[in-house]
Amino acid sequence: MTHDACADWPKGVRPIDVAEFHRLGIDGENKLYWSGKEMNYKLKLNWWQNAVAGLAIMASLATIASGVQTASLYLCARGTSAGSDARLLEWLYRRRPPSLP
Repeated sequence: MTHDACADWPKGVRPIDVAEFHRLGIDGENKLYWSGKEMNYKLKLNWWQNAVAGLAIMASLATIASGVQTASLYLCARGTSAGSDARLLEWLYRRRPPSLP
């Protein structure tokens, strides 16, 4: 990292040199230490960041549910239900790429 990239850092703060990595450590509980002192790296979010994270989780779950529904409709239209494992595996095996064993 060049010193130009650090121009907006607070005064007295500099990038870590490769020779200083020996000062970095971790314990059995995955806590991070610098020169034997535990580092405080807790993530604290604002209320709106928590709200956005919650919406992202809900959108992810809705996407998964939509994919399951679409797959179910597709398999049903093809005459293969998700409950008939043998038929589903046979259907998948017939449609595998020729490069797979």
